[in-house]
Amino acid sequence: PNDADLSNNEVSWSIRARGILEDFESYADFATDLTPWISKDVDGLPIISLTMTSSDGQEDPLSFPGYDSPKGFFIYNPASTTPTSTNVKYMTPPNGKKYVISFAVTEGANKVNDWLISPVYQLGENPSFRFFAASYSGNVRCNILVSTGGTEVSDFTVLPNGSGITMKEDWNEYSFDLSNYANQNVRLAVQVVYNDLLFMLDDVEVYANSGLGIEENNAQIAENIAYVSGGKLMLNYKSAR
Repeated sequence: PNDADLSNNEVSWSIRARGILEDFESYADFATDLTPWISKDVDGLPIISLTMTSSDGQEDPLSFPGYDSPKGFFIYNPASTTPTSTNVKYMTPPNGKKYVISFAVTEGANKVNDWLISPVYQLGENPSFRFFAASYSGNVRCNILVSTGGTEVSDFTVLPNGSGITMKEDWNEYSFDLSNYANQNVRLAVQVVYNDLLFMLDDVEVYANSGLGIEENNAQIAENIAYVSGGKLMLNYKSAR
């Protein structure tokens, strides 16, 4: 195998035995450009305003860069908001400091239509898709979808058992079987179709028994063995260039 030093490349994946993990830690706070992921704000509506209540009972409006503009999924760091939202229930991530979030919109809970679309995964044998998610109210519904083609919303098909899933309040792991797509190239998507407050998503991971890879910048990065050496990610890889 070849050891690839990725320290100078824009590759933020954590690739480990039989899994490719995205934890969103490498993105700038409140970023809306999630390349190579895609955030689609199909509804195009303003997000709701929120008020934070401090321990002494003082109420202050939540603020962060770009709050006033419509947005789909974006990077959220509760320690970087004004005031901070680290003490708000369920808003502390299960790991690390950041996650992606979808806010409710001003026109009503059933008007939201936010999409988070993955890069292309080259699935191997017995693949599955997992992530951690939380909703502030326990009243958020999502569809989990797959595309073997493009990135338009019309290119996606809802996975079996992936329709209208109610997301629980606290952080929970959700898992979906991708066996029907073994050994194929796919994009995965989470679509928020009902959101009355906040929906948070973190630690997105694709698993396979063998043959798992991911496309980034027209290169194929694979496969199942990685380790850290001197603070650098070293992995077995194949280049499509």
